[in-house]
Formats: sequence, structure tokens, C-alpha cells
Amino acid sequence: DGSGYGDIDFYTSTGSGVTNLTQRMTIRADGKVGIGSDVPRYPLDVHDGNLLVSGPSAGNLILEDRGVGDSSKPFHVVSSDGGKFVINRSDRNASGTTTGSVNSLTLSASGNLGLGVQTSPAANIHIGDISNGYELKITANALQFNRSSSSYIDQVHDSGSILFRMGSSYTEAMRITSDGRVSIN
Repeated sequence: DGSGYGDIDFYTSTGSGVTNLTQRMTIRADGKVGIGSDVPRYPLDVHDGNLLVSGPSAGNLILEDRGVGDSSKPFHVVSSDGGKFVINRSDRNASGTTTGSVNSLTLSASGNLGLGVQTSPAANIHIGDISNGYELKITANALQFNRSSSSYIDQVHDSGSILFRMGSSYTEAMRITSDGRVSIN
């Protein structure tokens, strides 16, 4: 409530005794904890510093929506996995058991971004629905739309042409050149 009654405050000192005290953490009567903040606005309010989540393996940050009325109890896990930054969307049942999990975002150690089920992105931006055979890859010099029949579109960086390829051998079916000419094979 901000009145200070029932609060617990933690201080450190740069000198001996009780001189030069600096408030470092507070637990308010309403249960909010402030680290670096004497008036926390959230259940955990870290101000002017970093928050580290770690352990013997990768640490996880779990964001759970407890306000959902259905039984899915959705939550997101933000983790670091083998040098990758990963966000998964998961569901759990009423007893707390995880019932399903889907990769939402992966940022690889090399900086490639995978969206959806792309856990090992092979392009600067790699979006895919692998189960249905579709994906989109964006790199510094190409835009590729792939589908299960191996048909895709890409832009050739050295000539400025856009190629439409088909089949497992990626045979060129059509080309649009940089001056707007269209050739169909």
C-alpha cells in the first residue's frame, strides 16, 4: 500500500556500522518484491540491473497465463538451448503435467531466426510448416518459397532475375529478368 507498514527492507553499507546505507531490496506488505526499487509495481520488479536465470543446464523463464478459463493452461518457456534462444508454447492439464509443446521461435547462435517449427533455421529468416511441406526462407540475396513438391521461387543475386523452379531437380520453369522480360520454359 506504500505506507511502509509491514514492509521488509534490505540494506547494504559501504562503511562500518550503519553508515552509508543503501536500500537494495524490499518486500512490500502486499507481497510485491523490489530489487533496486523501493516501490515495486509488479510481483517481482527488478530495476537498473540484469536478471539471470541459470542452473547446471540451461535456465528457463516460464510465462504462464493462469487467467485462462479452459483446461489448456497455456504457458511459454523462454530458454537458452545449446547457444540458441528458444520460445515454446505449451499446454498443461489441471494437475500440472505438460500435455503438448510447439516451438514458436528459435534464434540460432549464428543469428538465423526460425519461426514455427523451425528449430534449426537455415536462412536469415526461416518460416515453415514442415508437416504440410511448406516453408519460406529469406537470406541476404534470396527469397525462397518451398513446398513439398520442391517447387519454389528464388531471386538470383548476380543477374537480378527471379526464377520459378519446379520438381525435385529444381528445373527452371519461368524467369523474370531485371529488365522485366519473362521467359517460360
